[in-house]
Amino acid sequence: MTVAPGQVVGDAVLIHPLQDGGMGSVWMATHRRLGRAVAVKLLAKDHVTSPSATERFFLEARIISQISSPHVPEVIEYGVTPDGTPFLILALLDGVTLAQWIEQHGRLTVRQVASLLDQLAGALGAAHALGVVHRDVTPSNIILTHTRGTRGACADEAAFHATLIDFGIAKWRHAGSAALTRPGTTLGTPDYMSPEQLEGSVDVDERTDIWSVGVVAYVCLTGRPPFSGETFRELCLAIYCGTFTPATALRGALPQAIDAWFEEALASERNRRFGSVAAMSKAFELAATRKNRDTGRALQRRRRHGWPATIACAAVGAGLGIAVAGLVASPTTTHAASSPETAPSNGVAVAVAPDADASR
Repeated sequence: MTVAPGQVVGDAVLIHPLQDGGMGSVWMATHRRLGRAVAVKLLAKDHVTSPSATERFFLEARIISQISSPHVPEVIEYGVTPDGTPFLILALLDGVTLAQWIEQHGRLTVRQVASLLDQLAGALGAAHALGVVHRDVTPSNIILTHTRGTRGACADEAAFHATLIDFGIAKWRHAGSAALTRPGTTLGTPDYMSPEQLEGSVDVDERTDIWSVGVVAYVCLTGRPPFSGETFRELCLAIYCGTFTPATALRGALPQAIDAWFEEALASERNRRFGSVAAMSKAFELAATRKNRDTGRALQRRRRHGWPATIACAAVGAGLGIAVAGLVASPTTTHAASSPETAPSNGVAVAVAPDADASR
């Protein structure tokens, strides 16, 4: 369909585009019955005839509508336009992405990250309870909006509301969605993908989201991802080897116990990670207040429990060419739909103060 301002989609009247991507577009609109601003996501014309693309689009709609959490977008309506274009109408979020916030204001404080993890635990906990694995938890898929009537800087620096968006490549284990992902197909954002997800394993579960949340927390506190490489191959090797710089080495004001927390969050073997995002969030709060107590013993217990580092890196280095051959040609995120259920913002709507004392 040709999309233009004033066009009616479902019960919404399109106003202007918010984002346009290869898989589709997102428009700001007004819902006629509700009389409120909404976001309308439309599948791109080139993908309307693709059974897998349309199935993923509607799977996202069903998933979001089933998750009961204030930290997941509200689904208002979804369906198909008269000419056969799938659409999804969501509540409009007036805020910025976490990625935008970090770019504009720098690293978050420990207190802010604790609040963020608590809210992500709400979103992912509800999703995981339904058998849904997000598979793309990144700063670009987390929207921060103001809360408690605050805008801009405020006395309570942690007073922001986080919403996890873009379930476009989510896996719903109880709905047969695994069949949409062929073995060896890699979906996600490379920097935030767990080792098993990077391999294209079809049996990824909630623990891949836990790993991604660990990477998000690391980026929030240090300003950079824990694993990197000049090429995609090098990035894969770094993630498989599982060796990263302790967060306290990059930001000395952080409590020492947070290093042990990251060792468990980013464990190469998934059965060595936290059992849930809720447990992960609670452990972070403890680490944030523990400072130096018992840090040595905790680190010793939680060092890489997977392959010994030398053996692991040697094995991965020998087989990496085969393991990632299909990925190198396209080392980018594979999405089923674009992810901006957000309105344009200059950032002042987010009540998160710039980094000051990291220990707060």
